[in-house]
Amino acid sequence: MKKSGSLILVLVSVIFSFWLVDRSEKEQLSSLNQALSQVIILGLSLSGSYFFGRQINSDDVKEMMKPHARSAFRRLISILNGLRRIKIAIQLGQSSVGVDAISLGVLSKLDAMLTEHICTASDALEDWHDIVPEQVAELRKYAQRLNSEVGNSNDE
Repeated sequence: MKKSGSLILVLVSVIFSFWLVDRSEKEQLSSLNQALSQVIILGLSLSGSYFFGRQINSDDVKEMMKPHARSAFRRLISILNGLRRIKIAIQLGQSSVGVDAISLGVLSKLDAMLTEHICTASDALEDWHDIVPEQVAELRKYAQRLNSEVGNSNDE
C-alpha cells in the first residue's frame, strides 16, 4: 500500500472520530453504537498507521544503506579491475606462440575459475539492485565497458 492510501485510512479515522463526537453531542448513542464506532476507528487508525509506518521504514532503510552501498561498489569495482587484469593475462598466455598443451590446459582451468568469480561479482550486483538501482546501473555500464576492453585486448 502506498503512503497516500495509508494517509487516507488515518484521515478517514480522524474524520469519523470527529463525526462520532459531533453526533454524540446531539443525541445519546447506544452502547452497541459506541462500541462499533470505536472498533471501526481503531481498525482504520491501526491499519493506516501500520502501512504508513512500513512504507516510511522501508524508505529510511534504503537511505541508510546508500552510503554503505557506495563503499561496497568501490570494492566491487576493484574486484572487477583485478578480474580484468587476470583475464587479460590468461588471454595473452593462451595466444602466445609455443605454448604447450599442459600450459593451455592450466590456462583453461584458470579461465574457468575466473568465470566463476565474475559470476559472483554479478550476483553481488543483483543483491544491491533493490536498494540502490541507480548505482547498480552505473556499475553495470562500467563492467560492460571493462568486458569490451578485455574483448578488444584479445584481438590485439
